[in-house]
Amino acid sequence: MAWAQTTPVAGKPLVFGTEATYPPFEYRNDAGQLVGVDIDVAHRLCDLLKRPCIIVEHPFDNLMDELDDGDLDAVIAALDISSHYSSNIRFSDPYYRNSAVYVTLKDATDRYAKSGYIGVQNGSNHQQYLIDQRQWQLTSYDDLNGALTELRQGRISAIFVDSAVANAWFSDPANKDLRIVGSPIRDFRYFGRGMGIALSRAKSKDSLLDNIDKALSEMRDDGSLNRILSRYLRVH
Repeated sequence: MAWAQTTPVAGKPLVFGTEATYPPFEYRNDAGQLVGVDIDVAHRLCDLLKRPCIIVEHPFDNLMDELDDGDLDAVIAALDISSHYSSNIRFSDPYYRNSAVYVTLKDATDRYAKSGYIGVQNGSNHQQYLIDQRQWQLTSYDDLNGALTELRQGRISAIFVDSAVANAWFSDPANKDLRIVGSPIRDFRYFGRGMGIALSRAKSKDSLLDNIDKALSEMRDDGSLNRILSRYLRVH
């Protein structure tokens, strides 16, 4: 980790901004502690960069302004890597890649799950993905709760959803009758590049962005990123 040890800001606190109302990425647990995927990722990054970690909360709408003003070094708040943000913002490499999954009932076979109608959100990228694949019969829903009801009634055989939605379903004991079919599907053309850490372009000039990307690469290599994701997400 010579890259971390030789950085001129080693030892200086690294200040992350977040907004802690988006479990499982950032939230407060029953003890009032700030926890979640993003919080653990931030602390691990600070360990690798040999810098004390400070995580401060701001309303989500204010985070980029605080970053632009220089009050934050970086923002980690389940941000999709996107060109829709200000041109002053640069993103790290993704630490969590968006994916989609098929959800069916636990007692359904894989063959059954993909042989009937597939439920999908109307107007979503997931719907377009299945249309473009040209191998599924679709039933579209404005509300995925309706899809869950019809899955249990046997009117559809599976639901194709974002993995974040599936993780939320699996965290609810009422959905213990559900399971995943196959592996998560990743295609940035439909589901995006993933979630990244935002920095201002001014901050990126002092090599912080490069060091964060190198630390994320090390986290992937040493398994610590996967351990963090597995701690909070059933599907990742």
